[in-house]
Amino acid sequence: MANQLEKFGLRPYRKLDGTPLVGAQNRYKIANGYATAIFQGDLVRPLTDGTVVRSVGNTSYAVIGVFNGCFYNDPTTQKPTYSNYYPGGITPTQGQITAFVVDDPDAVFLMNADAVFAQADLFRNYSLTTDTGSANANILVRINNHFYRSGTGIA
Repeated sequence: MANQLEKFGLRPYRKLDGTPLVGAQNRYKIANGYATAIFQGDLVRPLTDGTVVRSVGNTSYAVIGVFNGCFYNDPTTQKPTYSNYYPGGITPTQGQITAFVVDDPDAVFLMNADAVFAQADLFRNYSLTTDTGSANANILVRINNHFYRSGTGIA
């Protein structure tokens, strides 16, 4: 498969032991009115109020997983809405915003490297960046600083 030239975030690929991930995900809440957009494939982290937010690159916060979509009652159309991204600034007419997150700490994800990736780069730890897509290698990664594995708690 040829490398993709556009940014696509993290895509669930398999489990660390080689078994299929089978689309497992859990529900979390996004605070009503949260202003930042979250796209499918973005990392999310928990807050002390019980909600999740988009995790930005190069932070020490433990992430809870990879955002896979959301559900809310659209304030404009008054209709139940499922979307693979959260546009930001939504305050639903009823209820809250439900985020669907792939949160298995043993999940392996496919992502695009932001620089040339050589064989000597295998088995190393890297920080996340939020750069735009590039023509570099697609690589398989696991989240090391995972909320359910690191034991660091909520910052």
